[in-house]
Amino acid sequence: MFSASHFFIDNLMFLKLDVTFQLNLISTLYANSSIAFPLQLLD
Repeated sequence: MFSASHFFIDNLMFLKLDVTFQLNLISTLYANSSIAFPLQLLD
């Protein structure tokens, strides 16, 4: 039988993973850009 709460919990976990992944991606991009920015100034 289909459980709505189980479906909700699965989605919640997926969203949590998705947010974590996005934060990691953003912080990685930010780190890369903060490294690249001084190099652009040197150009």
